[in-house]
Amino acid sequence: MGKNITQLKTVAGSTFEQSCTLEEALRLVKTANSPKININIAVSLSETPSPLPKRGDAQAFTYAKYDTHQDNLANLWDGLRLHCFIAPDTKLSVFKRIFSSQPVKTKVVWTGNISELAYFIKLLHNEKKYVANLKQKQWEVTCQCFEQADGQPFDRSKLGKKRKPTATGDLLERLVDHLKW
Repeated sequence: MGKNITQLKTVAGSTFEQSCTLEEALRLVKTANSPKININIAVSLSETPSPLPKRGDAQAFTYAKYDTHQDNLANLWDGLRLHCFIAPDTKLSVFKRIFSSQPVKTKVVWTGNISELAYFIKLLHNEKKYVANLKQKQWEVTCQCFEQADGQPFDRSKLGKKRKPTATGDLLERLVDHLKW
């Protein structure tokens, strides 16, 4: 995000326009003590704002009872850690944030396989509806909230096509039901 200043220089009756940074313009003003050089600075601060998320672009999931049922999230966190679906060193505060509708600062490391993550999200979002409806953006949000054990991001195109894992599907259903109110 840089600030550009349009500087107009008048040297010996000719005017030149030059774009420079604020620091450069201040340096020019300080050094322009010559009667032959007249510097007029037309300040046109053009900041390039960082792009804000568009309204409706979710950055995390929104647990419907986030404010009143924190213990449910703690129980889910504990169960996912115990059964090795998320990294054992995952902090509760980091885990809760992915259900807070706030931008995720630290991703949760998913140590289970991709089909288990996909089924976990399918249960939360599509079947049990414990989180707000993201209108087909649940996989994008999943990729913003979770990363693989090796630090690599998940490919959202591979998440939606997974079926219930035969070995762990029932366990995930029981764990997700911790969010029931």
